[in-house]
This record gives sequence, structure tokens and C-alpha cells, in this order.
Amino acid sequence: SKIKSKSGSGKSDEGWMLSGDHIISKFNASDATKIGVVLKADVNNNFENGYIESPSIIWDSNLSKYVMVYTAYSSNHTASIGWAISDDLISWKKKGQLKAASGDTSKGDGFGLTGPCLLYYRNKYYLFAIGLNSAGYEGEPINMVLFTTDSLTAPNWEHKGIVIPIQSSIPWCNEAIYHPHPCFLNGKWYMFFNARGSVNGYSAERCGFATADSLDGLWTVDPNRISEFAESQSGQMFI
Repeated sequence: SKIKSKSGSGKSDEGWMLSGDHIISKFNASDATKIGVVLKADVNNNFENGYIESPSIIWDSNLSKYVMVYTAYSSNHTASIGWAISDDLISWKKKGQLKAASGDTSKGDGFGLTGPCLLYYRNKYYLFAIGLNSAGYEGEPINMVLFTTDSLTAPNWEHKGIVIPIQSSIPWCNEAIYHPHPCFLNGKWYMFFNARGSVNGYSAERCGFATADSLDGLWTVDPNRISEFAESQSGQMFI
């Protein structure tokens, strides 16, 4: 849903994101129509000549288009972020590589970027992603990183660094941090994400959240995961 807010200049800013007044309460598989493949890896483009995955979509009022960001892998498993635009969510036009890793492990993305999520808020694009820090598929250690820019067509990215690191003191997310999904509710930002951690001696992926007063952070991870109700008694529930 759309939200409006006031910037420091007093100007009204608009952004699109999930909020409590626009939630689908029920969806059955029988209601769906299968469309098929809408985006393929491009063997002729070095940054995505391996495979693509992890799409995330917003409506962008600046472009008057739907914008998809996705993980693109080269043939040697180097991961970066690609993007595409659409008028109808079915036919997509690729726009190339949106963001490559910095190559600096101190910033959290020394070897690649995956699992992107894009928001537009207060005249700025926020790109959250999983930062990879060793070679290969999902090379560890893995943290959540953030980039911002005023434009997608002529981006000037500001690297905000690691916004949610591995939480050594919180068991459910003490090994790796994965896919970010921020939303705004009741004056607070929530970052839902899955993570890998060791609970009662079992390493598995589980879901939880962090909160912040600003999209830039500081983010505080809740020590109580939200996936516990769905886990087996041994905690071996992969979500």
C-alpha cells in the first residue's frame, strides 16, 4: 500500500510498502493462473550468464512501472543484483546490472550480493541485500547490507555497510543472515528475515525480525524468533 510522510523540508513524500491496511487474508492455489517463466538468465551477459533467482517487486511512481530486482549469478557463481521493469507484472524488460558487490569485506559484501529487496521512501531508493564474503554460492560470512540512491536510471549508490550482522548472542541467527523484507507499521520499521542458527544443538534456518526507527537503522534483532510455532520439537524446521 502507499504511505505518505513529511520530509524535513515539509514536502510530502510517497513510498510503496507493506502496511497493516493492505494484507491478503487468504489465497488458494485454485485461484491462481499459471503464467510460466517471465524472466530468464542471459547467456550473453557476463553478470547473469549463470542463473537468476530471488525476485522482489515494487511499484515505482517515478518510472510509472513495476520494478523487479533479482539475484544474478555469473557462470563462476559471482552474485550481483539485476533489475527489470514491467507494466503488467507479466512482460518484463531487463535493464542490466543494478548493483555489484563492493569487493570490500569490511563493508559486508566482499564477494557478492544476493537476495535483494528494494523500497522507495522519502525520495530515496533503499536496496537491502545479503552480503557474501567468500567465493562460491552464498559464500560466508553472510550479513545484511544496505545501499541508497536517488535514482535507478542514473544511480549514485551510497554504501551504508552492514545493517544487520550475524548475532552471536542470539541462537536462531548466530550463523548467517538471509533475505530482508522491511515494512512500516504503527510508526516503527520492521525487518523480517530468515537466518541460520544453532538452537538446542540443531543448525537450521528460522524466521524472525528486527526493529528500527529509521530505514537506515539502528536495527535491533528480537531474540525470540517468530517461526518457533512451526518448528519440530528438535527445532529442525527449515523456512
